[in-house]
Amino acid sequence: MAAYSAVVSLEKHLKQLLESDQSPLHDQKPHLQSFYNTISTLRKSVETIFPAPKQHRQTAAALATLIRDAIYHAQDALDSFLSAKSPTFSFPPITQTIHPIANQAQSLADSIRKQKPLLGAATEADIPPPPRSYLVTRTFRIVGQERDKQLLIEELVSDVHQLQIVPISGMAGIGKTTLARSLYDDRHIMNSFHFRAWVTVSQDYHVGDILARLLNSMDKKGQKAVERVYEGSDDLMLRGRLEKVAEDYLVDLTQRNLITVRKISSSGRIKTCGLHDSLRDLAVKESGTEKFFHSVRRYANAQILEEVAKSQRRVSVHKNILICLKDVYHSAKLISDARTLIYAGSHHHHPMPLFLSYDLLRVLDAYTVYFIRFPRELAHLIHLRYLSLTYNGKLASTLSNLQNLQVLIVRRQPRIIYVGKSFLPDEFWGMQQLRHLVMTETDLPKIPETPPLFENLQSLTNIHAASCTRGVLKMMPNLKKLSMWVEKAGVVSLYPDELKQLEVFKFTVFNPRPSKKMEFESEFYLPPKLRKLSLSGCGLPWEAMGVVAKLEHLEVLKLRELAFNGDEWCLLDSHVFERLKYMMIEYLNFKTWEANNVHFPALEQLHLRHCYDLEEIPLDIGFIGPLRLIELVDCGRAAVGSAATLKEQHEGVYDKDFQVRILFSSEALVIEPQP
Repeated sequence: MAAYSAVVSLEKHLKQLLESDQSPLHDQKPHLQSFYNTISTLRKSVETIFPAPKQHRQTAAALATLIRDAIYHAQDALDSFLSAKSPTFSFPPITQTIHPIANQAQSLADSIRKQKPLLGAATEADIPPPPRSYLVTRTFRIVGQERDKQLLIEELVSDVHQLQIVPISGMAGIGKTTLARSLYDDRHIMNSFHFRAWVTVSQDYHVGDILARLLNSMDKKGQKAVERVYEGSDDLMLRGRLEKVAEDYLVDLTQRNLITVRKISSSGRIKTCGLHDSLRDLAVKESGTEKFFHSVRRYANAQILEEVAKSQRRVSVHKNILICLKDVYHSAKLISDARTLIYAGSHHHHPMPLFLSYDLLRVLDAYTVYFIRFPRELAHLIHLRYLSLTYNGKLASTLSNLQNLQVLIVRRQPRIIYVGKSFLPDEFWGMQQLRHLVMTETDLPKIPETPPLFENLQSLTNIHAASCTRGVLKMMPNLKKLSMWVEKAGVVSLYPDELKQLEVFKFTVFNPRPSKKMEFESEFYLPPKLRKLSLSGCGLPWEAMGVVAKLEHLEVLKLRELAFNGDEWCLLDSHVFERLKYMMIEYLNFKTWEANNVHFPALEQLHLRHCYDLEEIPLDIGFIGPLRLIELVDCGRAAVGSAATLKEQHEGVYDKDFQVRILFSSEALVIEPQP
């Protein structure tokens, strides 16, 4: 909903201004605090109102339009002042406009709360906690379900530490709620779980309200613990939680077939997704009606854009032969208040006209657009949070003007690697709000004498290993993803003790040689929290695999182009990959592989590519219970034959779907499960 997203965005921006010591609104801090309180209250009301009950939907829809337009006006006025586009700014006039709308929202929210007491409001003050007698001392008499209750208690307090969902199903009136309540209040359950929560959910529900009631239903110990968690968490932790919630919602949409998954990562997470055509058309239409997003895919859309340009804040341009980019350029110039500009479609190999004089722009996705020169206009887009583009030169020093930038993605086309050259300006070190930096291979600029702290940075991609010194990594304590490269094998330092939060690590040697291996200044070991590891061209001896096996959280392992070198890979009894689910081996020269099912107890997918010398896949691999797929691409006939044998062996032991996929260049042989 456009109204809610606008309120949340403004509330977050106001909070940042309140916490900043260099805010140009410092002299208006009392008014700023008052306005922030108003917006915060409005946000809570909106969370209660939507989705609105049937009898209030018409009123709620009209109110949503008022809220959206008022918040947009306030955002524009505030950002125009911060961009020096407007010389003055005063909170009272804007507060006077929004205050009656906030009162109207509060009144409607109160009315809805009275009709939905079980779903309540979103704060502890608005929802009285359930009586203590109801939570602890109230007992339910179970008639005819004593055995069911005992079985459920045993299941809930078992030693299984994985997250469980235990449903109680059946027709209405047979005592499902009574059974659940008796379990909740059972003394054995209370002693086994430090935190318990109870919520009743009807068909007309709101996720935010459910969460609020869950928190409020906890006893005082639970409430205080949750308060400490939320109040003590910094923005980085909170963003991490929100990203996880967003991912959960995305998965839910795919399970409802509203979104199609286009590509899945090796760790099983959604990498890219799309919409069905019919649903996309509906989304485009509704987003246009809500003034939330305008998509230009055909010439007719470009004409409409010119007609409604002044009311659009987010525009997506799909580059294709059906639209004239010149017309789009002239129409785009009219969108004075644009916040998001996305250029989708295939990569443009030639420069195209782009209008970038949007003082209030926050998202610019021009990844498929080729820039001959670095756009001077970017220096004035101080509100940018996200920037992607294709540019082959060194980024201008004015990039550091973008102090709010969180994501920076820069591609060079064609991809030419320069050793010892940084495409980032020295002023890069002043951009401390960055969370994700993705570049075509580059060095980092020289570190300043007084190193800044990049505590927000979570991912650093395609950086020369020589740039990743101990001093640099010490500046990035919350780094979770790191991709490093070197031109050829030699001596390198990894400093894993400075990468305690690292979860994804990729190391690439671009020019590997069988006679050369990577050497480390200190003993070779890896950050302990790694979930995903990719090594290419390192030429390590197979004995070093013991270091990898010690990674307790490792789920994905990719070995490419002589990552390990030697004829025999013989795993020791201690080399057990407890959590490894996905393993890919490509262009390795080993001939003998000695392993069994004990070494890979959780393996689900095994991919072997261009392993021409491999004589046999260990037959004991077939006894790995979770294994679902073995794929061989351009491997030797001996390895292919052992895969077929392994398939037959597996079917004789396990009654489940299992596939062996064998590909030779453009031909494919798939050994399917027998019916």
